[in-house]
Amino acid sequence: MNEQINTYRDKSHYNKVHSPYLHRSKERSYDFNASDASSNSPLITVVTSQSNIDNYGNVGTIRISTTGNNKIFSKVTKNTYSNDTTNWHLGRLSKAKVTHNAANTPSITRTSSFTYNSDGLLKSETIAPNTNKSLTTTYEYDSFGNKTKSTVTGSGIVSRSTIVEYSTDGKFPVKTTNALGHSETKTFDTKTGNVLTLTGPNGLTTTWEYDALGRQAKETRADGTTTTTNYEWWKTDANQSDAGIVYKVTTTTSGSSPKVTYFDAFNRKTKEQHTGFDGRKIISDIHYDDLGRVKQASLPYFEDEQRYFVTTEYDAIGRLISTTKPADEGKTATSSTSYNGLSTTITNALGHKKTTTKNIIGKVIRIDEPKGAWLTHHYDSIGNLIKTVVGGVTTTMEYDIRGNKTKMNDPDMGTWTYSYNALGKLVSQTDAKGQTSTMVYDKLGRMTQRTEAEGTSTWTYDTKSKGIGKPAVITGPNGYKKELSYDALGRVSSSTLTANGETFTTTNTYDSYSRLSVQTRPQNFKVENVYNQYGYLMAKRAPKAQITDYDREYLSKLLEQSTANARKATEQANKLEIKISKYNAYSEYYTKLATKLLEGSGLLNEDAQKLRDNATLLDELSNKIRTKSTIF
Repeated sequence: MNEQINTYRDKSHYNKVHSPYLHRSKERSYDFNASDASSNSPLITVVTSQSNIDNYGNVGTIRISTTGNNKIFSKVTKNTYSNDTTNWHLGRLSKAKVTHNAANTPSITRTSSFTYNSDGLLKSETIAPNTNKSLTTTYEYDSFGNKTKSTVTGSGIVSRSTIVEYSTDGKFPVKTTNALGHSETKTFDTKTGNVLTLTGPNGLTTTWEYDALGRQAKETRADGTTTTTNYEWWKTDANQSDAGIVYKVTTTTSGSSPKVTYFDAFNRKTKEQHTGFDGRKIISDIHYDDLGRVKQASLPYFEDEQRYFVTTEYDAIGRLISTTKPADEGKTATSSTSYNGLSTTITNALGHKKTTTKNIIGKVIRIDEPKGAWLTHHYDSIGNLIKTVVGGVTTTMEYDIRGNKTKMNDPDMGTWTYSYNALGKLVSQTDAKGQTSTMVYDKLGRMTQRTEAEGTSTWTYDTKSKGIGKPAVITGPNGYKKELSYDALGRVSSSTLTANGETFTTTNTYDSYSRLSVQTRPQNFKVENVYNQYGYLMAKRAPKAQITDYDREYLSKLLEQSTANARKATEQANKLEIKISKYNAYSEYYTKLATKLLEGSGLLNEDAQKLRDNATLLDELSNKIRTKSTIF
């Protein structure tokens, strides 16, 4: 539960103009489940104050202080403005300095600066000026004030510009060109501003049509496939499950069955229906309580089968407290959620508990799992995760001024370091072994090269026909290479892979709905995709003759190998039979000899017994060999 108290002050100008402003706002959050003794103590208090108001109403200092649970976090923003009274360009923010403070951690300050042109429009903005992570974006405008060019410069990157061209009346952005010269063009409905056509850099056009209310009614893609959207008022019938439905939206895409979504008077989805693999309708229902929260949501069901619902319950302030789902044998499984201050405990249907505790600014600081498992999180003053402790094992992280992780010390991985360019792209990382990987990117931020201990990988884009914006060639260590080609509609038509000195080519053909129809794999092995009337993939098959030839060759080789193995097994079995005969003869000889010795003299009893034992061992060995021979 929250309460908020606002305090206003008046800014007087020359004793003639009075401007009221919000000076201080105090918001208190209370624990709804707190006992009477502690219910008057706020769980979290957030105080926002504004000061240093200039004569034009610009706020110079904003201080936000968050306290609770014996912790305090603060954020102080100091703004500097340019007020050009000659041209009456007032309130132009020229510098913003934001400082974050938290207990037991250093404060962090981030700065941005801004400049303006003679018309008072933003000319440039710089993040982290005067640092090695500085990033500047400059802007140009047309005579209507439309932003026509944005240029980004910074440390470790190549300057890149995006150009936007507008219609002659300055209303619509009709052409956009990226930093590599790839362009897309649009046409608009001048009455509604809706986009009518979009032609991409590969010359492929998508068109849209709209109904009388300006809602999208049809999309036609370059391959001729369409998606139509139809809006209709719902005609109420006697079916109780349809109660509350006001209108329905039917979406139909080429090659698949329609999808129908039903809405109530509050534009909430109450029912969804589509056709399943076998042609039966699959339905999902959603029911809401009097406060607009989801009360029941059915699992997808066939129209002629029983419905099963997931039921949710909430406490008096709208927090989820239980979820009941269907379980086996007609039973249900209920999980519950309880709240205690800044901690939330979820108990699943088996009684296992998981407790998540957050700090006063909403960051997770501890998670307790079943069987005593736990972990803690620690953050810097701006909210970056700097330490995790799992079962007593600590991992630490460090960050640069832009919030990029620069170092991680993990007990398992060791110490890793990272560096970034001004755009926040990772350009190098060094692992615990001292091995460094470096990355290179193009003007669109796509990785073009990665060099690591195993070798260098490269990515080439945009060079294939109808392949602008798509990978063309990928290379890797040890001669790895993958080359892609595209058809007239920009779909992958072939992929050629080279590895270990061998080349493998896969080609694709598509049906009229742009679904993969036939894929020809290496050694000319073809796989055909078969779709049913509802658009589902129902089978993958290959031509019968191809399968027969393939199976005959395979079985022939298998038969030859099996015959050779059988021949070897027979030879070994014969050798074992000979050994069996010898062992049997030895066994019989030692048995007779031992008997004579036992009968002849008690003094030789011990020697005779040893001989008998040897005979027994030979007999056992003979049986084992006989068993092995039988297996062969």
